[in-house]
Amino acid sequence: MNAEHYRRYPAPIGDLHAVLGPRGLIHFGLTPLEGAFSKGASRPLQDLGEWLESYFSGRDPGPAPVEPDMRGLSQFRRDIYHKLMEVGFGSIVSYSELGEQADHPDSARAVGGAMGSNPYLLIVPCHRVVAKDRGGRSSLGGFSCGLDVKRYLLELEGRYPF
Repeated sequence: MNAEHYRRYPAPIGDLHAVLGPRGLIHFGLTPLEGAFSKGASRPLQDLGEWLESYFSGRDPGPAPVEPDMRGLSQFRRDIYHKLMEVGFGSIVSYSELGEQADHPDSARAVGGAMGSNPYLLIVPCHRVVAKDRGGRSSLGGFSCGLDVKRYLLELEGRYPF
């Protein structure tokens, strides 16, 4: 891994860990990555901190100030993540809808797998993807950080309860 900078951000859902490489964000999540990284002082990671402050105050911070480096991901995951990054603050989409929007119809289960292995928490907002039953009713679905965290993030954005 060609990482340059690391920064930890205290947050209401737990400490968030960012690893930035020369071509963008390599990792952003609740689990720290092992490795020797420069601590903190890069401008993109400072901007990310300001973005997080806005987000966790309940305001729409707009697009994230750093792009995820998706070079090592499959084309399917890149397609799904890029499409999900268009789902704005306070919006939700179902697993099947997201697959269709990314030109991968009938891929709801694979979309769920991509959400479960998302290395860019909040940047690729997988908490905005929900399950829908045959009657069209929404439910939380799953979330790799736990349903309490997903519920909190959706409440913060004004989208829960449905």
